[in-house]
Amino acid sequence: LLSDSDNPSPINIGTLSYLVSQLEHDSTINAFYPQITWPTKNNPQELAIDLTSKGQLDYAVLINFSEHDDRYEAELTLRNQNSVISKTTLESNQLLSLTQHISQWINQTLSSVENVQPSSNNSLLTNDDYALQSYIQGITEQQLNQDYYKAREYFEAAVQKDPQFKVAWVQLAYVKLKLNQFSEAISIADTFLPQAISDHDKGLQFDFNHIKALAYSYMQQKQKAKDYIEQSIESIENNPSPLKKIHNLKSMVLLAYLIQDWDMALENLDEQLMLSENYYPLDHQLASIYFSQAEVYISKTEYPKAKEALNKAIHYYSQDYNPDNMLMSYALINTINLIESDYEQGVQVANQAEALLDETNLPHQEMQYLIYTSLIFNLTGRFDRSEKYIARMAKLAEETDIKRYYIMLEVVRMHAFYVQDKFVEAYNHASAIKNTLENNYLPEEMAIIYSWVTLISSRVLPPEQALKFYQEIIEKIPTLMDNYYSDFQRAKGHILVRLGQTEEGLEMLKKVEKSYRELNEKHAANYVGFEILAILLNHPEKEYQSVINRLDANTSYDYLFFKLKAQFKARESDYLAAAMLMQENKLKANQLWTAKDQLLLEEYMQKSQHD
Repeated sequence: LLSDSDNPSPINIGTLSYLVSQLEHDSTINAFYPQITWPTKNNPQELAIDLTSKGQLDYAVLINFSEHDDRYEAELTLRNQNSVISKTTLESNQLLSLTQHISQWINQTLSSVENVQPSSNNSLLTNDDYALQSYIQGITEQQLNQDYYKAREYFEAAVQKDPQFKVAWVQLAYVKLKLNQFSEAISIADTFLPQAISDHDKGLQFDFNHIKALAYSYMQQKQKAKDYIEQSIESIENNPSPLKKIHNLKSMVLLAYLIQDWDMALENLDEQLMLSENYYPLDHQLASIYFSQAEVYISKTEYPKAKEALNKAIHYYSQDYNPDNMLMSYALINTINLIESDYEQGVQVANQAEALLDETNLPHQEMQYLIYTSLIFNLTGRFDRSEKYIARMAKLAEETDIKRYYIMLEVVRMHAFYVQDKFVEAYNHASAIKNTLENNYLPEEMAIIYSWVTLISSRVLPPEQALKFYQEIIEKIPTLMDNYYSDFQRAKGHILVRLGQTEEGLEMLKKVEKSYRELNEKHAANYVGFEILAILLNHPEKEYQSVINRLDANTSYDYLFFKLKAQFKARESDYLAAAMLMQENKLKANQLWTAKDQLLLEEYMQKSQHD
């Protein structure tokens, strides 16, 4: 079904979606419609020819809806790749009855062309015209505007008017998943799944099982998610419809995620991509597959392939201008840039993505982008930009009242202090936040805060007191060592060095650096390496060149690294090399550059002239 109108109004978007659902109740018809903004062909007739000439789709129906006073009209054209087969104009004073007339016309006309008996399935999805009007408004907000809050309002109005409008309940549940309302989505599925089973409605069975699988997956209840994935796959396993096959593959991909079989996930995504390109080459559909591929490649730590897939996803999302998912793709790219220490590339991504911030409707996508990009801004000394992002994060946390948002906001703030060596300010801020949050948060919700407070304490408290704090935290919350083992070992390494157990502390920090590298967390490994160098700077008797060589192989530029290398050169009386390193650092450090750095540079330059 194709819109034959230039007007992206609800009647020309949502009604097509409803008609597809109506037609699919006939087991002899597989129907779908491209989004109104699909740009492959500007002319709908050309698009119809293009789609049907692929050999996978037999017919296209072009529909142009219009309103005249109190009547609705639909101009219909049935065609294939060779010719127009039939045309008609239908009208009614109710949109509901008009959709029924259209379904009957398509059914009868196709039956005549195919020389078969018309289907006797003329069941309505709703009997209420107001419910249908609300539904098509919801589809428009959901698919064209990506405004899930408004979509929720319209779908709720539809099901309130007609409580048996099942496809509206399905869309309402999917919208609630988008808005992180997982329990409510599960409740909807629980209500209607038994009826779908008794009616032998495989399509609804799939949807409600899939909704529950997604919800439990987001809630980290993996066993329940697996159970409902298997049921969703079973509900459409033998369905010949390519669209249902694509749904089946989506569930297979989700199952592969949960059992962490990444090769299986990629195989299913490749098959899903092939089917989508042949049958349903929608921009959003193709983009979502490339995005899922990127997530799998990230799990396999194949970051170049992940970036390639994400850039393809951004291309397709941009075709129908989907700012939420474009921003989510940029967020993943900057997650990779942070992990890989590609900070300048991360800044370039921020320059591309920043315009999307005022156009996004989903807090989760925006928050993830803000977190990782703020950390990159901190590491590159762009604290003015980081502060603006922190302000947006604070606003999002306040608007949504999501606990994790408050937590991550404070992590970014502590990180900004830490990379500037402002350990006292970081500790004061961290302690105040810890005391505030402990009144409202469970210990497991604060795990990353405890990790940061312990690390900062190791750098600023008297070492005996820092060790006592470390031991008390581990004893109070033993599970911290399960999820943040390397982070806590890093803190302990610094404590041991400050207690005078230098060799033991350095050995522990080297193991932490190695563990980060084995986890492919390159940026964290590098920073621990810099901290090792800072310790070695105060111990002239210890070998350091191997550490520099290792970090040189993994770092293109970092403010702290260049400063440390300059200090080692100066310790060897190579003041010219030290001055050159600090001069380059000054050009690249942005707001990380301090008055002390300037004085150090002047000292090295003066001494190099004497030499």
